[in-house]
Amino acid sequence: MKLKYFLVAIVCFSCISGVFGQDIHYSQFFNSPLNISPGLTGAFQGNQRITANLRQQWKSVPVDYRSLDLAYDHKHAPTDSTNNLNFGVILNYDIAGDVNLKNTGLNVFVSYGYRLSEKFRVMPGISIGFAQRRFDYASVTTGNQWNGRNYDPTIPAENIGAEDISFLNISAGLNLNYAESDRSYIDFGVGLNNLNSPSQAFNPNADYDAVLARRLNFYGMGSIKLAKKVDFIGNAIYQNQAPAQEVLLNGQAKIYIDKGLSKAVFFGIGMRAGDALYPMVAIQYDNIYAAFSYDINNSPFDIATDGTGGPELAFRYIIANVPLYPAKPCPIY
Repeated sequence: MKLKYFLVAIVCFSCISGVFGQDIHYSQFFNSPLNISPGLTGAFQGNQRITANLRQQWKSVPVDYRSLDLAYDHKHAPTDSTNNLNFGVILNYDIAGDVNLKNTGLNVFVSYGYRLSEKFRVMPGISIGFAQRRFDYASVTTGNQWNGRNYDPTIPAENIGAEDISFLNISAGLNLNYAESDRSYIDFGVGLNNLNSPSQAFNPNADYDAVLARRLNFYGMGSIKLAKKVDFIGNAIYQNQAPAQEVLLNGQAKIYIDKGLSKAVFFGIGMRAGDALYPMVAIQYDNIYAAFSYDINNSPFDIATDGTGGPELAFRYIIANVPLYPAKPCPIY
């Protein structure tokens, strides 16, 4: 099947109507691949990859979110094999609200890339992580601190449980890669996150359900060469973490600015269905990539946000044992 039909499928898939919801996931989800699926571990051109993402959301309201991740993955490909074993690790950190609710997680990944044909590769992967959820009890205010006339900070807040909870988290995924060339390819697959649905309750004796719901992702991320120095990049994802659902769509023009095709600028726009639009720009200089986007909220919540969502930054650095871009051979004398 020609690559263009895959890209058309991405666009159609992303225009699913009737799917709404706000989540703290990145708008530039494609720049945080290990958070999408363990199957994307090692799914890049090169040998080692370092990525970082920073997002600040809803700064204009009291319960803003700040998210950060730092990831590393590595491909181990024996010289006598077309297949490769991949390893990765990611640190996620998130903080929100007046009580500084923090989520910190460290996940390790392993995937295996198996070549089915010259152009097609399948990559199953798994992840095991350790996470901690914590809040600042000193910042908590509860109903019992109302003395009949006003709020009285001298009255201790109610005990709502331990200030932190730790748990293990298990995820799995499958990525399929189809590549016609270095500039025309697509990755599509599924991520099954939080498979063990760990409990997040601060009070283990509470009578409420506080499990971390399973998160299911279907995604497609691809590029196609349009002209000698222009590529089109399309990204789409559907996420379901009951009861929330979301669809994100992103399109970019990649314009090469040098003869060696190692330097480029990106101009794009994305949308989270029913919630926000986000323009983005990016630059690539050899193996270094940096991107910036800004959410413009268009959901009913814009009454509080005044249309503003938040800025998001992404960074990527790839280490390659051989050049990633076309290069002239060096004669040996």
